[in-house]
Amino acid sequence: MRRPKQTEGASLRIEVRITEEEKAAIRDQANRASLTMSEYMRRTALGKRILSTMDQKAAGELARLGGLQKHLLTQINGLPNEEDLRAGLNSTLLAVHNAVRELKTGAAK
Repeated sequence: MRRPKQTEGASLRIEVRITEEEKAAIRDQANRASLTMSEYMRRTALGKRILSTMDQKAAGELARLGGLQKHLLTQINGLPNEEDLRAGLNSTLLAVHNAVRELKTGAAK
């Protein structure tokens, strides 16, 4: 995944003294979020949401699965057990929807 480009107009610097261990921890967290250290620190300091790469991949996969469930709902018309299939697909679709919502609201800020 590509890192975001430098924030437009960002030309000022803030110097903060930290230990080597703290720098390594910040670098690891920024890498996990696929952000530069500057962008990671900027988002953290300003309270902006930071989604990890894994959260982004999970959200994409959940969206794909939700789309497949909706497609299946359109394909079951006229089947003998349509009502049972529709109930099962609807509950699965609701679970996918709830999982996506949890990723969006439960993500670290």
